[in-house]
Amino acid sequence: MVKNYYPTFEEASDAFAKILEKKKLDQYTGTAFYVHQGHYDEDPRLPPSPEFTYRSVWKEKGGWKTFLKRKDEEAVFYTFEEAQEAIQKLRPVPRNSTKYAKFQRQNRRLTSTPATFYPDFEDRGGWDAYLLLAEIYINKNPQYYEDIFEAKKAIIKLGIKNENVYRTDYKFDPKLPPNLREYYGKYALQKAFGSCYKFI
Repeated sequence: MVKNYYPTFEEASDAFAKILEKKKLDQYTGTAFYVHQGHYDEDPRLPPSPEFTYRSVWKEKGGWKTFLKRKDEEAVFYTFEEAQEAIQKLRPVPRNSTKYAKFQRQNRRLTSTPATFYPDFEDRGGWDAYLLLAEIYINKNPQYYEDIFEAKKAIIKLGIKNENVYRTDYKFDPKLPPNLREYYGKYALQKAFGSCYKFI
């Protein structure tokens, strides 16, 4: 049976805002997901997971920030880097997305949907980076560039066009690591040299 949810993101957002207004609730009282979970069922036309129901437009519309009509959500939730640190203080420390969903409520400034809240979530390394799972994210070497985007600028400056040339010429810049993929993640070659590089 197909649920008769509001057909558009905007209609659902407006309907939820009316619930908060009627109950004199503040849309900043907690993480977006839990604000919604606590009250959406007061309107049968509101979906339990709007990020999935309206997924075709969710990111471009602004995600939870726009849905809850929050103007300063960036101040409510951590930046990506702040979240990485805060996650390591959860008990137990989550080691996968399922555990994160279970334990992130310990800290109200951790968003429940990081993959949609941070627009560059995948570019930063996805869940491996967010939860500091991979060795490259745990033991960052400060002598190298902070991320692949900074490294790419140096690669372009050196005129390095592909991985083979990189293996010999990276030494001309002491801030470039010997192996891009091992240090910046499996997508590093694609980001540095273009989409012709798959997971070699």
